[in-house]
Amino acid sequence: MINAYELLYYVHQKDEWALNQLFTSFDPLIKSCIKILIEKSPVLKLYVDDFYQELMINIFEGVDAYRDDLGSPFTSFIKACLVNKSKTLFRYYNSNRIKANHYGLNLDAFVGEDNEHYHYEIIASPRPMNDPKEAFDYRQTMEKFQRYYHDMSLVDRRVLIYYLKGEKYDRAAKALNMSRKSFDNRVQKVKKHLKAAFDNE
Repeated sequence: MINAYELLYYVHQKDEWALNQLFTSFDPLIKSCIKILIEKSPVLKLYVDDFYQELMINIFEGVDAYRDDLGSPFTSFIKACLVNKSKTLFRYYNSNRIKANHYGLNLDAFVGEDNEHYHYEIIASPRPMNDPKEAFDYRQTMEKFQRYYHDMSLVDRRVLIYYLKGEKYDRAAKALNMSRKSFDNRVQKVKKHLKAAFDNE
């Protein structure tokens, strides 16, 4: 059976099977982290899908950030990343800015005298992902993005992550040990290649 370091090696070689195995191996931990969040605050059940996506992205970031010379086993490092990210999510989704969304109308509840219809069937949802077509398009987009991400170099992956996080160019460039101009050039290259990858499918 392949061990964690071999799996990490193949992930760095852009092996799609290895990446899927990596996600599969950490899937129970992701679900466990989400379960703990909901046990602490049951209203957070509204955001299960959001939590799952955030923690999956966190694994991407952990793979790119891991360094074996620091003495921490890879599996322990990823577990620590997921636990810390869970704490961050808990604080964010319990912040005053988000709490207002916790007590909205339950779209899964039945309405009407005969309880024949759900709220979501008679009320336009403000969340696009509740629309099956939007959800399908989103899944297709994510699949395209993952295929493109697998083919990127590790440096370009990290550049993309910093860019998507909205990190300031100066700070991102310093973290990646490159000049601001080099960082900007890589951002433009990644955006151009990403657009081409989507336009060609």
